Amino acid sequence: MELKKIAIEKIIRTEGEKDGNKWMRVEVVLHDLHSQVETRCMARVQRRVVDSGIELVEGKEYDVQISLGCREWNGKYYNDLSIWQMKETEPECF
Repeated sequence: MELKKIAIEKIIRTEGEKDGNKWMRVEVVLHDLHSQVETRCMARVQRRVVDSGIELVEGKEYDVQISLGCREWNGKYYNDLSIWQMKETEPECF
């Protein structure tokens, strides 16, 4: 699924170590500034996007490709949004 011209409202970086292995997770709160309906969601940025060198900046707009998932834990279901491709929105030329 593609979301166009969506802004990053907040970037959440988490790092840790488990069993001697370091891990890092980057999540973003996305905000659709161009919709008439208030739309926000939280998505995990896949490692390959982070490693691509894209600069994540709060307030900037991006075109993002996301995948939707669902997982079960203790009898409850949780939605997962994952960003697998991301690029800065191109400025409009008239």
